[in-house]
Amino acid sequence: MIRNIDHANVVHYGSDSLIIRSTSNDNGHKACIKIINEEFPSPELIAQLENEFEICSKTNSSSIRKALRKEKQDEHAALILEYIPGKDLSQFLADEHLDFGKQLKLALSIATALYELQKENIFHGQLHPSNIIIEKETGIPRLIDFGHATVGNVFGTSLQFSKEKEIDYLRYIAPEQTGRINRRIDNRADLYSFGVILYQLFTGLMPFESDEALELIYSHVAKTAEEPRLINKELPQAVSNIIMMLLSKNAEDRYQSAFGVRDDLEKCLFQYESQKRINEFRLAAKDFSGKLYIQGKLYGREKELNYLNGLFNSCVNGRKSTLLLSGYSGSGKSALIESLLKPVSQKKGYFIKGKFDQISSDTPYSTFVQAFNELIQMILTGEDAYRLRWRKRIMDTMGGSVKILSQFIPGIEELTGKLPDIPILKGIEAQNRFS
Repeated sequence: MIRNIDHANVVHYGSDSLIIRSTSNDNGHKACIKIINEEFPSPELIAQLENEFEICSKTNSSSIRKALRKEKQDEHAALILEYIPGKDLSQFLADEHLDFGKQLKLALSIATALYELQKENIFHGQLHPSNIIIEKETGIPRLIDFGHATVGNVFGTSLQFSKEKEIDYLRYIAPEQTGRINRRIDNRADLYSFGVILYQLFTGLMPFESDEALELIYSHVAKTAEEPRLINKELPQAVSNIIMMLLSKNAEDRYQSAFGVRDDLEKCLFQYESQKRINEFRLAAKDFSGKLYIQGKLYGREKELNYLNGLFNSCVNGRKSTLLLSGYSGSGKSALIESLLKPVSQKKGYFIKGKFDQISSDTPYSTFVQAFNELIQMILTGEDAYRLRWRKRIMDTMGGSVKILSQFIPGIEELTGKLPDIPILKGIEAQNRFS
């Protein structure tokens, strides 16, 4: 635990860290200290702190909170950050009760901050109201918390499973960040999150409401949000159209850059201030990212895709099927099978996979172990009630045999709890017991 905390100056109590306002200036800057709670934090947490320093100490953007230096506080890793007096976006909206004109100006200023981010090729990855501070004196939004941010064009395939426990963040993630569809993540995921923020700003509601992690993931992948104008009857159609474009499931159908959405919001604000109404116009007229995005689409596989989808739909209707797929290394077997990710998610199913590998061909059941370890990790990221349902299901079905499985799938005991040891058998008896 951190000793000698000045609670009067604590700005934020987080699960992983504290933000404490400094009582003195740091080389002329108003400063705050971000301190990791644990004296011996996980490598992942240290990596996030290092990542935030790396990005925020080098940025030239005035929209990003600057990192000034790294240090230790009572043997706890810490960052000295620029202090921004103000409120996060959630608090600001709850306190201010903005009229439409001010809402539109706020939307434009956040789009501008996001444009500044994209100019430096930074992907935030967790754009969320708590990570947007509205500066007290200027009303300008400043972006914070870059522990999960990345610099570049393409960034992996999904969030870490542990993030699925953080329900509030799940309300804002893009479909491709769920890991339930077969595509890589890029800067356009931030634009989807921005769409969720605008939806909340102009309607007072979230596009998808649930306290269940898997239900939220399903909604982002498979459901279409109700059009904002149907909720807020006074919202101009043009603004509603901008939000729905940002919330497109496919990244190719969204705005391709924050510059494009900023330009459209500027048009809306100009019309509103000059004539107190906003006419519809063609969206994304100046939308240009300057980047080449490779679509994760399969070409020349229509016959195989149709067959796979037909087979999956027959399974959904109760038929049990096994499909064996063979081909040379690099011929696209994995990509073909992963095309089922989205249909499986849309039916609230589980897509798990293991790969036959020449290197591990001497390890018994290695492919099935990979797949079921993935399933266990999915289950463990759910809420308590969800995990308990699965625990009961597994124990009722397998009873004492679960301990045998734990030799191959160690994570299963995280779900079931510590299981009693079973007698050690050798040779053919051990094989028969597993069979």
